[in-house]
Amino acid sequence: GKLLTGAGGLSGHVGHTLADPYGPQCGCGRVGCVEAIASGRGIAAAAEGSLAG
Repeated sequence: GKLLTGAGGLSGHVGHTLADPYGPQCGCGRVGCVEAIASGRGIAAAAEGSLAG
């Protein structure tokens, strides 16, 4: 009946789960994290990139 938060309180944070091994670089330094692709910043970067091509 209790919410499990993990030792650092981030057990539900999935932003740095790999979504695309060839995706954009994330702020954490890895490539293809959910956060780099699906966050507001990631979506805006993808939109800007599509306009540049």
